[in-house]
Order: sequence, then structure tokens, then C-alpha cells
Amino acid sequence: MNRLVRLLLVWLAARRAVRRTPPQDRPSGFDEYRTPMRVMPNDLDLLRHMNNGVFFTLLDIGRVDLLVRSGAQHVVSQERWYPVVVGESIKFRRSLVLWERFEIVTRVLGWDERVVYLEQRFERRARGGGSEVVAEAWIVARFLRRSGGTVPSTAVAAAFGLEGPSPEIPEPVLAWSRALDLAHREAAPERPATDNIPATDDIPAADRGSRAGPAATPRRGPRARARPGAGTRSRRARGSPGPRPP
Repeated sequence: MNRLVRLLLVWLAARRAVRRTPPQDRPSGFDEYRTPMRVMPNDLDLLRHMNNGVFFTLLDIGRVDLLVRSGAQHVVSQERWYPVVVGESIKFRRSLVLWERFEIVTRVLGWDERVVYLEQRFERRARGGGSEVVAEAWIVARFLRRSGGTVPSTAVAAAFGLEGPSPEIPEPVLAWSRALDLAHREAAPERPATDNIPATDDIPAADRGSRAGPAATPRRGPRARARPGAGTRSRRARGSPGPRPP
């Protein structure tokens, strides 16, 4: 229930920011969107710091903030799209304790023909000033149509106000995405056509053995046997008695 309340509060705040900001002054998807939060009692585990699974849930809320404040939610609702996460990975650096304030920083890294790449970070105020990273995550997502089918990534980028080709994706992100089979798959090379392979009759006799294989050896049939009484008379079987003397 606590996370549903958080989602509602973030969604209302994002809607209010969209209404107050003219379209030309809204940040783009490449900008960083900061979602402020605080560690609540039901975020803790037995070690009294924020549970690892809570990080993934709060990442969803940060992406909702990006979707609404960038203005892409209007296009997504109008076109009847919906986003799905196909892969995510997180690296923990530090812990968050009860009542500690932090921010979720979300931005779009780029896209290919299949998916959209995002980066999200948890940041808090450092003791010496500035901010420090608590955890950082890579997310691969795509959009689907409620009527069926996948939305091209270029159309998704246009909904976020991102025109032109995608910027170069960091190589570590691409390597991780390829290892999990999340990135766009390159088309398999076409097999060579068989129309240019000459027929056996067109191959010279001298080369026919090496190209078409060895010639088949004719099969020999069973050896014929003579029947007794047919043609010449058969010889008397060995050991049979001869004619009696007169």
C-alpha cells in the first residue's frame, strides 16, 4: 500500500508540473529527471536498511515520473501503447537507512530497432557536500500496442521529443544487453543461391568424379545354378551305389 501511495503522489506531482510548464520549456528524454523520496519503515529488511527488492519497485516509479513529465504519457495513452521491461540490472554501492532522503535520477540513453535503453541512479546528499551514488541500474524496455504488436523504437523516441538517430549507447550497456539477448538482432546472412551451380551433365567427364562423387559400382546378381535333368545329365552323387554286375 505504501508504494501505491508513493506512485499516486509522484504521478500527481508530475501532472501538476506538466500543466505549469509550457511544451517548449519541458525537458527532453535525454535530460535527467529527479524524483525525491525518503526511506519508510516498510522499506526496511531485518538488517534495518532498505531492502534490495524495494529498489526495483522504486525504479518503476521513477520511470513513471519520466513518462509523465516529458509529455510522452499523452502520446502513449492516445495511441494505446504500454511499456514493458525486458531486462534490468542494478549495482549497489551503499545502503539507505530509515528516514534518509534520496533521489531517483532517470534518463534515456538511446535506442535501437527493438528496445529503448535507460539509466537510473539512486543518489543522496554526501557528508562533505554534493551528492553520492547509492545504486545504479540499466533498464531495457519496449512498448507494445494493446491491439497487438510492437511499437518501433523510433516512434517511442518521437513521443519523448527525441528526433534524429539515437546517440551511441555505452559499450558496457550493449555488452550486457547482448549477453542477455535483449538488443536488436542482426539479420542472418542469406544463403548462396543454387542457380549458378552447374548440373552434372555440364561438368566435364575428367572433373565429374571429384565433383559428383565416385561412380556407382554395378551390383552383381546371384549366381545361377544348374538343375538336375535340365540340359546335360547330372553327375551321380558321390557315394551312391553303381550298377550291379551281370
